[in-house]
Amino acid sequence: MSKMDKVFDVINENEILKRVDLFMHGLNEGLHGLAIDFGFHLDDAWKDKKIFDLSGSISYRLYSSRFHFHLLYDQLVAFRKKHQALVNSPVPSILHLEIDKQEHSSLMDSIIFHLSSVMDYASILVNYIISKNPKNVKWSGIVKSARANTNIFSDEKELEIKKTIIEIDSDFANALYVYRSELIHNSDDVCSFNHSWNLMSGKVSLIFFCSKKVLKHFKKMGDKNDKYSVTYFAQFVIFEAIDSIRKIIVSLRKYLGDNLKEEDFVVSNKKPLIFFDKDGNKLGAASIYNWKEFDKIFKES
Repeated sequence: MSKMDKVFDVINENEILKRVDLFMHGLNEGLHGLAIDFGFHLDDAWKDKKIFDLSGSISYRLYSSRFHFHLLYDQLVAFRKKHQALVNSPVPSILHLEIDKQEHSSLMDSIIFHLSSVMDYASILVNYIISKNPKNVKWSGIVKSARANTNIFSDEKELEIKKTIIEIDSDFANALYVYRSELIHNSDDVCSFNHSWNLMSGKVSLIFFCSKKVLKHFKKMGDKNDKYSVTYFAQFVIFEAIDSIRKIIVSLRKYLGDNLKEEDFVVSNKKPLIFFDKDGNKLGAASIYNWKEFDKIFKES
């Protein structure tokens, strides 16, 4: 590794996990708010379970990626302790490192697969809210419709959602999807490593780096001439996925609000709850508390 290389690595895992947990809480509030607001667009809100199932699936996959990031970082700590202990061992470190890098890469692959599922679930959610059709539409399919102004995006009412989908795809999701496809169908992408031993202090340094393939696809991460650790890449894609879902929630929230008919926003045993003040004036749907929490989290972050 050249002295001129700039290295990006994760320094404080706990801080990252706290931020991920906070944002996941915010997304859960937003998804629940969407589910409530969507109920006013249905003949009988209480018979609909699909939107809650989709919200739960998105949350589960995001949590899974967070869990695997935690495993990835703990694994790195364990590897470093092991190689420090191997300093005086007659067994060459390289024999361990060749296996270590494969195990490290396998956890990173899992994060990519989980986040790709997040985007697929999000596309089904978008399609369902707009069309009320529970058809399973993959992310690539909904992007194709958005770019061609066809299917659910053939009306001006969906313009903002269409723009959001295209923006997310150009910014992050296409890179995620293409990279995932390469991992599954073409070839693996095992990370490299830098292992050094300071003779003066006796301390071992170990870091695993992303490949050039990662930098080729995820240009937004930074300069291709710099070096990025696998854990840095992991937190990067997780936060990008979180922000993508946030943008989708915001656009769907606006869509539902803009297209709500006054005759549907009524007190009924087939509609979600509506809150009133002491004078009988409508305060809004029960989702106002979900949206308050959602806005607070993402405006303060």
